[in-house]
Amino acid sequence: MDVYKERLVPLVVAGTITLAACAGPDGGNALSGGGTSEPAPGYSEGGDNRGAAEPIFLDQGFTGDDRQAFYYLSQGSQLIPYHWFLALEQAHSQILFRDDAHVRELGYITQPPDHAKNPDGLPIGFTRDDNSDTVDSYLLKKQFLGPDYRRENYPTTNAWMGLTCAACHTTQMDYKGHSIRIDGGPALAGRCIRPDRRNEGREG
Repeated sequence: MDVYKERLVPLVVAGTITLAACAGPDGGNALSGGGTSEPAPGYSEGGDNRGAAEPIFLDQGFTGDDRQAFYYLSQGSQLIPYHWFLALEQAHSQILFRDDAHVRELGYITQPPDHAKNPDGLPIGFTRDDNSDTVDSYLLKKQFLGPDYRRENYPTTNAWMGLTCAACHTTQMDYKGHSIRIDGGPALAGRCIRPDRRNEGREG
């Protein structure tokens, strides 16, 4: 696993930074729906409160099922074997890469597990692809792997982790215990990576 970690942490981090190219800060929006005047559980004044409150959703014509499909229905992206991603650790640490605090630091939106669409509690836009027609997709990817890539080096897996459009196009703004979710808005991904951590995992 150490070899995979050494190679995959830079890949995942680089992919995260690349995805942030479509991200940027967004202005305020008119709200739809009610909220509570009390801070949500887990909220701390001046702290990192993304994901701390039950979100207020804008009236965009989405049903709950529509929203979950937008977040987690595979769109064919296959970046890393799924079980590798679940076990992947942060550089120089045994804390999982998908740890909620780390995911929020990268600017993605954490979600609790949902047995129907998201049993492992992946962030919004991170999805499992176990389509039997494409999961063993060496032939589809061979042209991108290079002429010297050997078939026996290709990962054996029954599922891949990939991204959906929702990873870069879901915004959540948090203020004084209230979270406002904007489905389809530009994500805030990447803008909170500390400069001193951008090269972690690239040594050697």
